[in-house]
Amino acid sequence: MALVPGLRSGLQERPEGGRNTGRVVVTEDGVPKNKRLQPTASPIETYTRPAALPKNNDAERLIASLAGVNPALLRLGETLKEEDKDKHAAVNAKLATMKAEDVRTELRDNPTGELATSLKTEKAQELFAAKMAQDDVVRWQEEWATGAKDGVDVEAFLRERVDARLKENGATGQRFTNEYLRLVTPGMNTIRSGQLKHNVQRAEETMAQATSALLERTIANGVSEGKKPDDIAAAVRAEITGNKMLAGRDASWQEGEVLNIAKRYAEQGNVELVTALVNSKGANGFSLTANREHGSSATKLLEMADSKRREKNREGNSETLMRLYDQSRDGSLKDEEVEQLFKYKPGLISAETVSSLKARNKAVIEKRLEEQQKLFTERQNKQKADDSDVSMRAARVGAMNDGTLHRLGPTTQYKEDGTTKEIDAEKNKEAAVEQWLEISTKTAERNGENPDQRFERELPVFRQNGVVHPEWKSTMSRGIKTISAVTTTGDKLPGAFTEGYKRYSELRTKAPELLTAHLSKDERENWETVRVMVEDIGMDPSKAALQFNTMIKDPVKFRELLGEGTRQDILQSVDREFSGATNKGHIMQQVHKRAFVFAGAGLSPKDATKRAVEEFKRTNTKINGHYLDTSDRAVPPDFAELAKAHIDDYVRKHGKREKLDADDITLEPVSGGTGGWVLRNTHTGDILDNPNDRLITTDTLMKIKGAREDAAKAALTTRADKRREQEKTIQTQRDDWNAAQQRARDVRMGIPPDPARSGN
Repeated sequence: MALVPGLRSGLQERPEGGRNTGRVVVTEDGVPKNKRLQPTASPIETYTRPAALPKNNDAERLIASLAGVNPALLRLGETLKEEDKDKHAAVNAKLATMKAEDVRTELRDNPTGELATSLKTEKAQELFAAKMAQDDVVRWQEEWATGAKDGVDVEAFLRERVDARLKENGATGQRFTNEYLRLVTPGMNTIRSGQLKHNVQRAEETMAQATSALLERTIANGVSEGKKPDDIAAAVRAEITGNKMLAGRDASWQEGEVLNIAKRYAEQGNVELVTALVNSKGANGFSLTANREHGSSATKLLEMADSKRREKNREGNSETLMRLYDQSRDGSLKDEEVEQLFKYKPGLISAETVSSLKARNKAVIEKRLEEQQKLFTERQNKQKADDSDVSMRAARVGAMNDGTLHRLGPTTQYKEDGTTKEIDAEKNKEAAVEQWLEISTKTAERNGENPDQRFERELPVFRQNGVVHPEWKSTMSRGIKTISAVTTTGDKLPGAFTEGYKRYSELRTKAPELLTAHLSKDERENWETVRVMVEDIGMDPSKAALQFNTMIKDPVKFRELLGEGTRQDILQSVDREFSGATNKGHIMQQVHKRAFVFAGAGLSPKDATKRAVEEFKRTNTKINGHYLDTSDRAVPPDFAELAKAHIDDYVRKHGKREKLDADDITLEPVSGGTGGWVLRNTHTGDILDNPNDRLITTDTLMKIKGAREDAAKAALTTRADKRREQEKTIQTQRDDWNAAQQRARDVRMGIPPDPARSGN
């Protein structure tokens, strides 16, 4: 190695490797301030011995200054330096094995100890600063990493902790302060960078959330304001364009957010809105369905919305049908609502939705493979089967609600495999009753109806259709069979008997015409016998049941209770009480039957006959000499008067042609559970000729009553108008007379005529 002129090999020629003791200037906030570099001119190719580095302490600096005077001092200085190095090594070893908290504790508890004394040297201060800086930086970074970062003032965070450390250990020395600040600065910068990165990320997330919320609010506001789906989609596209221009938000990302929002509406079955959103075109001229990135998701959303809509429509089918038919009966049905349901809810009312499916899928059918065509065909068959089921259910429930079940004919059912099944009229009617009862059961559960409330709601429907209610039939049939279980007075009646008797009493009171369809002849007679004992005679139900058992076991004994002469007494009573009746034979039969029951209940033959006559009068109405049983149906109080009015109207229209007077016509119940009456000739027993006017129903009678009431109201109105006109004429005449009298008085008194008064 070439020697530089002016230097010799050996340690004595080397510059002293003393530590630079220059102090670092710091700013007010504790951050080191770099000295500005000052350029210095020097001769070229001229060697100058470098100045000795600053000494670490005052002793070294003193020894260095006196070394030229006495070499012994130099040797002494070298010895002292070696001792200092040993001390520094000891301090460094101790600090390395101690925790930072232990160091702070020892300094606080033993301020004059070895460790505290050693920190008076700058080297020890550097070591102590390194220990504290390492511990503080790790702890600060952990506090920042695990703490909340939103809204954090990172400079205040760092300043607070640096100030605390300098306040606690800053008195150690300026060297400690300078070195500590130098060592913690990189860690502080790491925290600053992390907070800055978090702030930028949070701002990005906030802007993304704001953009997504704006798109969602645009859609939600449009829905709540009732805007058209296409208008909502146009507004969304405008927001996407504005966000891209003003906030720099990527359009494709925004379209993805629109799909996320549209998914919620697809889950609600909102096909129209989802279709408008995914089919609206962006600035590039492509819709979401045609977009390479979002096309698959958009298509799946359309399928989900369509599936959810059909599912919701099927779930709400029964309740909607019941509500529509209820509204049609009370006149509150809106045609616009029905049209909207037909148009926007496929599968709910009609089967005519297949054409729209064909039109929508026509463009893609040709592109489908054979398997896709098979799936499409299966979907068509399934839709046709669904529509067929909806149509049949609607027709059946409608027939029940409208009372036209007897008109329900055969039908054809479509199956999901594409085949059909023919259903005859009887099976169709049975299915109608079954499906109507299924809906009724759900209605009862939803409304929390008890058995009596359900019976009151179902009764009008079964009464107007004249069909059998399976539950009512089984309840009454099962109940009458359990009466034989009563063996002594006071026995607890079987529950089935109590329920059966209650149902029989209700039907006999409110819809007696249904009893024939629900019970056999023997069952009707048995229930009626028990009813007479309980309701007409007032017997206790258990006693009546026991008495009934005795009667059916030994009927001859009870017939003997009437006596041999009872039939003659009954005939005389009928002749006396029903003089002029045209159907005395029927009256005689009914009175005798009732007298038998009353006698079996314990009445004497005379009292039984009297009670039977009274009961017959109470339950029958006289129409032109013909007694008609009106206890088996609900009739208005003025039934006889209204019936005669209809007979008079028939005679007025057809009497001359059929050679009939009003006294020649009477009424007779129509069989078959229709709840009406037919006009018959009292002499021949024939039904009258005209098919339109010979049938009377409760509705016919109520129309007659309404017409009579309207006529009475019109007459009252006419009389009131006439009375007002008369009063007005009388008042005018009175005013004219008073005016004439006043003019006569004025003439006698010489008063000039009043122009205002004489003008009239």
